[in-house]
Amino acid sequence: MGIRVNISRGLVEGFTIIFLSVILEAIPFIMISALVSSLIQMFVSDRFISKIIPRNFFVGLLVVSLTGLISPVCECAKVPIMRSLVKKGVPTHFAITFMLAVPIVNPVVLTSTYYAFSGQL
Repeated sequence: MGIRVNISRGLVEGFTIIFLSVILEAIPFIMISALVSSLIQMFVSDRFISKIIPRNFFVGLLVVSLTGLISPVCECAKVPIMRSLVKKGVPTHFAITFMLAVPIVNPVVLTSTYYAFSGQL
C-alpha cells in the first residue's frame, strides 16, 4: 500500500528553473567569499587581527557593522569569511554582528534589491 504523489510536470520544471537560477546567481559570490576566506587564512596573522580589533565593545560593533560598505560579497557568502575571522581570533560577537549587519549596509545588496523589487512598490 503506497501513497501515490501526483506532481504535475510544470511544477517540477518551475522548481528546477528557480533552483538552478538561485544556484547560478550565488556561485560567483560564493567563489569570491572562498577566495577572501583563503586569503585571510593564508596571509593575515593572528597578531594583525588582534591589533585592528577595537578594544571598546561598542566601537568594535560599530566598526564591524560598517565593514559592509566595503565588503565585496553578498549575504550568501558571509559564512566562510566569518569562519576565517573567528579562526584568526575575532570574538564571536563581532563575527556574528559582521554576518548579520553586512547585508543590510552592503551597496551591492541594496542596489540589487532595489532593482529586483522596484516595480512592486
